[in-house]
Amino acid sequence: MLGGFSKVDGVENDERVEAARGVAEKGLAERLGAAPARVEVLAAEKQVVAGTNFKLTLKVDVAGKGVSYFEAKVWEKLPAYGGAMELTSLEEVSADQAGAGGADEFPENPEVDDAAAYAVQQLSSQSNSLFPFTLKKVLGAKVAKGAGGVTHHLKLLLSHGSMPDSVYEVEVANPGGSYSLLNSKQVLQEL
Repeated sequence: MLGGFSKVDGVENDERVEAARGVAEKGLAERLGAAPARVEVLAAEKQVVAGTNFKLTLKVDVAGKGVSYFEAKVWEKLPAYGGAMELTSLEEVSADQAGAGGADEFPENPEVDDAAAYAVQQLSSQSNSLFPFTLKKVLGAKVAKGAGGVTHHLKLLLSHGSMPDSVYEVEVANPGGSYSLLNSKQVLQEL
């Protein structure tokens, strides 16, 4: 579309989108006071002007704070003017505005690992089995942020002695430094 933004397909393989992500990541580091642990491009659009504007929707792992979403605009100058990229705007958006359909976390996030370990410990202590649960994998993670802190909604693959592996859905709250298991339910057995 002439003058407007158009979707960039295959953002994970687009060198210019990757370069724009790098520029946005530097801006995020300045804004957050530290480099983010991970930045993923969820969507990208471009607009041809006197150069190219890139509009990126970013999922950002902010160490100690979970996942946040940002919209970044990066302008790439025409090659005749050096072709450099510069960040022109950066604003935090909600998960819904980012099109994330909920606030997914990165499964490799240390906060997710800590919440999952706490849930497994609590499930083991509530069980009357001689064998503790063992975490095999975090299958999914979502976060809900509120005035009372952060609640992690996790889907965990667990082993339990000689029993078949099981999938549990758990909710772990972290109102500010200590965890609490709010809910847990077994949703699948024998994978």
